Amino acid sequence: MRAIILLQTVAAVGACAVLDTRALAQSNDQASISNSNSGVIVVTAQRREQALDEVPFSVTAFGSDDIENYNITDLNDYAQLSPNVGISSGGTPLEQALNIRGVENIGGDVNAVGIYVDEVNLTPLNVAFAYDSNLVDLERIEILRGPQGTLFGRNVLGGAVNITTVKPSDTFGGRIEGAYGSFDRRRLRGSLNVPLTDGVYVRGTAYYDARDGWINNPTNPGTTNDRESYGFRGALRLEPSVDTVIDLTASYSEFRGGLNDVIPSGFTAEFFRFTVPIPADPRGAYDGIGFYPENDDTVLTTGDYRQGRDTFIGTVRAEHDFGGVVGILNVGYIDIDRFEDGEDVDLVPGEFFGEFQTEALQSTSVEARIQSDNASGINWLIGANYAFDENRFTGLQPGGRDIIIEAFGFDPLDVDPNFTVFNVGTDDFLDQIESFGVFANVTIPFGADDRWTLDLGARYSTDQVTGRLTRGPDGNTGCFIGDTPENNPNCTIDTIGPEEATFDAITGRASLLFEATPDINLYATIARGTKPGGFNLFAVGQQNVPDTFGSESMWNYEAGVKGTLFDRRVNFSLSAFYMDWTDIQFNTAFRPDDRIAPEIIVLNAGQATVKGVELDFAASVTDNFSIQGGIGYLDAQVGEGEEVAPAIDLNGNEFSIDGNRLPRAPRWTLNLAGEYTVPIGSDLDGFFRVEGSYRSSFFEQIDNGESSFTEAGAPLQLEEVDGYTLVNVRLGIRSDNFRISVYGENLLNETTPIGIRYQISLAGQVIALVRREFGIRAAYEF
Repeated sequence: MRAIILLQTVAAVGACAVLDTRALAQSNDQASISNSNSGVIVVTAQRREQALDEVPFSVTAFGSDDIENYNITDLNDYAQLSPNVGISSGGTPLEQALNIRGVENIGGDVNAVGIYVDEVNLTPLNVAFAYDSNLVDLERIEILRGPQGTLFGRNVLGGAVNITTVKPSDTFGGRIEGAYGSFDRRRLRGSLNVPLTDGVYVRGTAYYDARDGWINNPTNPGTTNDRESYGFRGALRLEPSVDTVIDLTASYSEFRGGLNDVIPSGFTAEFFRFTVPIPADPRGAYDGIGFYPENDDTVLTTGDYRQGRDTFIGTVRAEHDFGGVVGILNVGYIDIDRFEDGEDVDLVPGEFFGEFQTEALQSTSVEARIQSDNASGINWLIGANYAFDENRFTGLQPGGRDIIIEAFGFDPLDVDPNFTVFNVGTDDFLDQIESFGVFANVTIPFGADDRWTLDLGARYSTDQVTGRLTRGPDGNTGCFIGDTPENNPNCTIDTIGPEEATFDAITGRASLLFEATPDINLYATIARGTKPGGFNLFAVGQQNVPDTFGSESMWNYEAGVKGTLFDRRVNFSLSAFYMDWTDIQFNTAFRPDDRIAPEIIVLNAGQATVKGVELDFAASVTDNFSIQGGIGYLDAQVGEGEEVAPAIDLNGNEFSIDGNRLPRAPRWTLNLAGEYTVPIGSDLDGFFRVEGSYRSSFFEQIDNGESSFTEAGAPLQLEEVDGYTLVNVRLGIRSDNFRISVYGENLLNETTPIGIRYQISLAGQVIALVRREFGIRAAYEF
């Protein structure tokens, strides 16, 4: 029903249209994604500039004008606007991960979807906090679907997001933007380009973004879900000759926040329900307040909670034209630190559970390649890459006085008068991956008038994975109140590893494209991607639980048609695909022998299949009215006739996931936008814009809520997220260098649930929410 409302709302804008709009394919002075004069959309999805309709696989692209018009400011914005693309959110910028065609990190240590900024992979490992999702001063965003292992490498199994920033140029200029909105939202962004001398140009970009919290917390009013972030990027371009370009960039950003944007559901997750026996039901604290959806803005905590991330990224890119052959060197370095200081994360009054974590990611990557630079004829590319990634996680889960009283029936102060907290779990985990790869690609036009094009590419990669785990002293290693390794021999500090394994893989792609008419291209593609395995260090020594998990792989079979219609007033791309996902890695929970807390391990499930279609389109309906949108259908499930490994619940019981839907993979994704403009003066336009997106229901976990634990015949876990619709409206005026507008976002609902977060919540699993927001925004370019 909400999907129908979305279509009716945007169609209503079209009913008012009697004039024209600027072509959807807008121009940009610096290699824009599109060109308004020719209607040709230009992308770099294959590491060279080419028209979008010449790329033989599915791509959704946003140019600088699209980014401006949609007000794309973070990761979630462009995910909502792309068919069969989703984002898993824990209600915080530190827990966001992309899902492309149902493929994401269901389990494992390496990302299945890569996010590349200026050709550097910012998300090499499976850490949701890695990418600073603030998008500032961008030239274009491209979402590439299907395995991209040949050219992007680093085991990009499900797809990649290719982001290009604006580079320094020989023209002085800049931009400043500000916005103010609901919840005291303050946003400032600016960029400045300065040519220092011939061949030496600098560009600086900075942003500040903050808002107050909207969560009420009667038991601790000072702790809410406020947000504050800032960052800056400096770029230097050197052109020592007409044949050489060197780009150097350095960026730094900080994020600080309070509680996650979540509200308890009352459904107690199996993972935490059976962690310790709690005789009294702590959910009773919400009597009179309720759970979501009756309660959409209140939590109960007694301790403080803060979270944050510091990010530094440095890149060097050098390009030299040797005359028909171009050499390119890319070097990237990433240093990210995350923390979570949660004195109280259980969302009920009292001293139950806390969560203290630190995480540090360092990544170094080097890629060198040479490639032809032919305007026509055969083009080729040869390259090699090296990368070293390391992530160090430390976590402490303290249990407070009340959990001891409730779970074990005595007051810990009677045992130790100095008692403050009991360490339920203390972990120090180190994950390292060293990667090397070589790759090649060739594009061969043939046939009459070169209307056929054959693309062949392959990559060999090797990943050496190292893992080490140190645990204790805590309740999991035999240490109770007052115990230390010195006074109790059963209280230990356990170290497992380092364990090492090497995973080799060959990936590639073969594509055939046919120019059916000068404006229509047909294509077919076969591509393979892989992701390396790793270790279940928490399970080493446990019976019936594997110490390791293997690699997973995928074959993607895709066919489609791309082109333009009606004198290039309509751009469209239609694709159908079938993906065969083998030895899929997925997380499951189990309780180790003689331990208090359950752990997460990774198993290989067997096979999953993903089938679907995607349509992207953009049209200038009249001279002042334009529409653009996309439709995606996805059938993504485990099994389909193949043997599937069972999952394991906390009691050690096996249960089947055969036939289950893949997590966070809605069957339907729709987006539609309509814009109507009217000239106000010689250089000023008024505009009214309506945008909508729809996601049908999806499951949060691969078990689809089908574990063996029930309460009164009903599953304890809340697994399925209802479908939802987001509608935004923008009204304003703009000229070539100035824009001011008012906006409303998520107009249909005061709050919209977009996901489920798993945390130690005694008030039940928590629902991640998006709030309705109104505001005003202005920008000026010079």
